[in-house]
Amino acid sequence: MRPALTAARTDVGWNTPRVPWKPPFTDLVEVDHRLDPYRNRGASVGDTDRRVMRVYVQVDSLSTQRSGCLWWRVWSTPREFIVLHMLMEDGTYDDAWLWGTPLDEELLDWSQGIFGTRAERSR
Repeated sequence: MRPALTAARTDVGWNTPRVPWKPPFTDLVEVDHRLDPYRNRGASVGDTDRRVMRVYVQVDSLSTQRSGCLWWRVWSTPREFIVLHMLMEDGTYDDAWLWGTPLDEELLDWSQGIFGTRAERSR
């Protein structure tokens, strides 16, 4: 009975390529070249007279589920975003994930030499 079921499934096209459970993180990532000067770099951020924090910029990619559920998922094209790892001088740690409009605003500030946290802005 098994071979008959397998043949029937083949006849209706059940051996077609599978729909992915996860987004396709291959070479399909839309590279944001505005991130190139900051990609996987570290910096020491300071005020006029003191160092405020140390920062590491990690570039990663993400994809959102556009439609579907369970095994019928459709994913968006993967795009890059930034994870900021910030170690303050007092030893506290903070991180931020930036994409979309907030990333655009931060990149504009960074190009002018201004770096901001939730509490203050530094050069």
